[in-house]
Parts: sequence; structure tokens; C-alpha cells
Amino acid sequence: QNLETTKDLFDLAQTSSYPREGKPQGVPLVILHMSLMNPAHMEALDMMKRLSDEFPDANWARVCKEFKNGPEVLKDRMVGESELPAFEYIMDNKRVWVELGTEDRDAVGAVEGRVVADLEGYGLRSVIQRTVRDVVLELFDKDGASVPFGWRRDIETNTVLSTKPGGQADLAGVRKGMIFDAVNGAKVEDDDGFEAAMASAKAAAAGQTNSLVTVSFRVTTDLRFEKETFSISSAAALAERAAADRKVAELDFFGAEGDTIESGNMKSWVTPKKVRLTNSFFPSQEVIGELAEKWTQEIENMTMREVEGETDQDGNPISPDDKKKKGPGTSDQSRRNRGWGKKK
Repeated sequence: QNLETTKDLFDLAQTSSYPREGKPQGVPLVILHMSLMNPAHMEALDMMKRLSDEFPDANWARVCKEFKNGPEVLKDRMVGESELPAFEYIMDNKRVWVELGTEDRDAVGAVEGRVVADLEGYGLRSVIQRTVRDVVLELFDKDGASVPFGWRRDIETNTVLSTKPGGQADLAGVRKGMIFDAVNGAKVEDDDGFEAAMASAKAAAAGQTNSLVTVSFRVTTDLRFEKETFSISSAAALAERAAADRKVAELDFFGAEGDTIESGNMKSWVTPKKVRLTNSFFPSQEVIGELAEKWTQEIENMTMREVEGETDQDGNPISPDDKKKKGPGTSDQSRRNRGWGKKK
């Protein structure tokens, strides 16, 4: 959130201090004071964005000297323009600490550690999980030919762009977005580092019976979007239980009622030697006959409901008015059926 005035800052600090469930002092507010025109401040801004993703329960804001009232806000907060970028940590509507002049990477890293320690000390937890995953891949086959890894790599970011289905990387669990971290333990920061480490690994494995390489990846997982997954058999079991709970009897259009785990029939959908064709999705003649009979009966029932009441001897309904005026069996339809009204 951008803070344009000192009042905006005070309002957000007060809002942050309102008690929440399990947080009687509200939530922390972290403010970055910076200049939009200074490239050296982008390191601090990137760190701020990263932490705001990790700790969404805290409040995050920035004050820029380029804002219309930016210089006034900096003055009110006692932050000089030469001391930018600066971080301010506010808790319970009070400034807890301020770090000035955090321009270089080491200073930004130190502030990041302090912010994280205070947030976790208050009971907030990161929703982002960062781990390093090792993957063992084959460099050469038994004939000494290179074995493709089966990935596409972004040489600018050292990130996996995609993997070939069924390839080495795919089968080993490498996924899009994973970042290359090391090759055989040697850290790789860029494309040159990756190529040098991989060339060294290949040179060491050439002519050896064991031509394996260990590639380490940095993996970022957002715990908020982790979903519980089920195996096919578990999913089928859940579907069976849900079907058993339904009380409405339904016609078995696709002849799939017997496709239970116990029967083993469900395997016929995926077994190459016994695969169901598209005509399996069309109702059988028997089912269509049952459905036609059902609909016919429903139509007849609706018709009978419509003609319920007194009728003449030809089965034509007699309205109350006809009964009063003409008496039984003298409706207009009855007259026509008997030939009444014909000219002589």
C-alpha cells in the first residue's frame, strides 16, 4: 500500500493495531521509505515484496519521496533523504524500530532477518516454503552416448521452463519453475556457472561405469494452495460412497453400474487390450426402451389428470356450464359425434 500523507500512515497504523482473533495487539506494520528513481533501492523493494507474499497477515506499505507529500512524510518520520532506503517496524500503533540506509545487499539481508524474526516471534508464520531438492540424473548410456535430461532452461534466470513428458527430468520430479541451485554440490548462480559445473561433471564421469550427476533445485511452495490428492483407487472409493448415499434410482445409461473396485470392471476403461470405445457412451436399446416406456407412462398419467372429472358417454369432458345448460351427454363435441346439427 502506498502512503501518500502522514495521515494515511497514522490511519494504517491504527487499523493494524485493532485486535484480531488470537492477536490482541493487532498485526505488525512494516513500512519501506525509498526513492522510486534510485535503482539501488530496488533490492530493498524486492525484499519487501517477497516478505509481503510470505507473511500476508502482516501489513506492508511504502513511502516514496517522489509522492506529492513524500518529503513531508519523511520529515515527520525523521527519515532523511540521504538515509534512504529505510525500514520502519510498527506494532500496537507504536514504532518499535527503524533501520536507516539499507542500500547494499548485506544491509537488506540483515533487515530481512530482523523483520522475519519479529514476525515469527509474534506468532506469524510464512506461507511460503523454500526447500532444496536433489535429483540424480544419468549423463551417459552404456554405449557412452549422452542421455538427454529432458528439460528447457531459462538461461537468464536459471529456471526450468518445461520438462519433456516421460523424460529423465520429468520422471525424477523436476517441474516448471524450479530454480537450478547446484551441480554435484557446486553452486550455480547464472548460466555460465551452470555450464561450467555441468561440463566438469561430464568430464569426471566420462569413461566411468557410474555416469550420474546430482542436480540441486530451489523449490518454492505456497502452502495456501497445497491440495490433498488421492490415488485413482481412493477417488473411486469416494465416488462409490457418494453414489451409495444417493437415494434416487437412476437408469444405467452407460452400463457402468458394475464398474466397482471389487469387480475390477473399471480397469476396462484403461486397459489397452480391453478398452471401451465411443459407442460405449451411447445408451443400449434396452435402456432406451425402458426410458420410452417410462416417458409414455408419465404422459398418460398427465393426460388422465387433465381429463379427470365427469365425461359424456363418448369420453368428452363436461364442463359445469355444459351440464347446467344442456344436461348430460349434450356437449358440443357429443352433438358433433352423433351427427347433430347436420342440415337436412
